[in-house]
Amino acid sequence: MTSGRRKNFNPDGPGSASALDELSLWSAPFGLALLDEVPYRPCTRALDLGSGTGFPLLELAERLGESSRVYGLDPWRGGARRAVEKARARGISNVLVLRGTAERMPFRDGAFDLLVSNNGLNNVAHLPSALSECRRVCRAGGALVMTVNLPGTMAEFYAAYRETLHELGIDDALPRIDAHIRKKRLPAYETLDLLREHGFRVEACGEHSFSMRYASGSALLGHSFIRLAFMGPWREVVGAQREVKVFDLLKEKLNGLAASTGGLVLTVPYICVRCSAV
Repeated sequence: MTSGRRKNFNPDGPGSASALDELSLWSAPFGLALLDEVPYRPCTRALDLGSGTGFPLLELAERLGESSRVYGLDPWRGGARRAVEKARARGISNVLVLRGTAERMPFRDGAFDLLVSNNGLNNVAHLPSALSECRRVCRAGGALVMTVNLPGTMAEFYAAYRETLHELGIDDALPRIDAHIRKKRLPAYETLDLLREHGFRVEACGEHSFSMRYASGSALLGHSFIRLAFMGPWREVVGAQREVKVFDLLKEKLNGLAASTGGLVLTVPYICVRCSAV
């Protein structure tokens, strides 16, 4: 939690550089679309679900101004601690960060005028429960703005992965790729239907995309964010006993594709949805 009068930002103060120089290139495209859809009004009580290390939580707090109060909720202890450190370093006083899950929020009914989730609600354990909680803590007429990436995310990678499994005769793992994708990325119409079922009126839904480019398959599979967020689930598709053989061939296939086309381009389609609580 940060509190008290807002101080001037000291660019040479402790932690100042790291507080500013940390925005994930993965989070940024989604978040910029989200911030364009947010209704900005003074005296707003807002909640960022899956606030992580503080984006768009801190940016939203500064854009709404000191008359507003912005809460961040995330089960990740390290992320919550980092968000608090950045808020303190940047002198942002209207932020409170809590640990918790979207399926069971520690807030009273109708507590918020605005809820945002930047590619966070697709990572909850049970989306219907999370949306039910969203409606409970959002006042009638309040807004929910969310981004979520779509099943076509990194389709180029998954095409190569499927080819690799088929060439190795591991067709039994192919349905697990589909299950892995569906677990995190519903089709847009299913997300919109769930929002309506849980008490939200969809007012706008824009489809966007961005690309992630790599020199080779080796660069892709060695990238720190890919290793952190994607490699675990990708490996689970085939299991520990087969992963070395699979990923050696997959890397070779991706390297060949990159060499023939001048690099790898992975597309990431997503939607940004603005809705109101009815």
